[in-house]
Amino acid sequence: MLKGIRKFKCATIAEAEMIAQNGIDSVLLTKQAADPDIARLAKLKETYSATEFLGIVGNRDTLRQIVSLSSRRSMTIDLLLDVNCGMGRTGLPPRSKLMELYRAIAAEPATIAASLHVYDGHIQDSAPKLRRK
Repeated sequence: MLKGIRKFKCATIAEAEMIAQNGIDSVLLTKQAADPDIARLAKLKETYSATEFLGIVGNRDTLRQIVSLSSRRSMTIDLLLDVNCGMGRTGLPPRSKLMELYRAIAAEPATIAASLHVYDGHIQDSAPKLRRK
């Protein structure tokens, strides 16, 4: 039972597929897709057209791969720009070419610059004021 939850985040294409099979409205793939996962993401978009699929991107090489594939398939892929906010896991640091990459995503007809993806799992203070700081 989904208890009214209609949007999910997942780390793998297999998880995204399992979620989509259950008629979910929106799935965010939180691990940057690389070949062959980009093709698998496009296939999911085609197979489960009622579900919104979003991916993340943190570099131009991956963006080029996504644009190439989505252009060949005449589709658009919604992307969130992956921002590294201090954990060093993935994404671009805030004082890098972050805006340049976001503009590149927005400029491509095959991609939609949907937003930012920020994983702040290292911020675990119990007081909201401290978390915001």
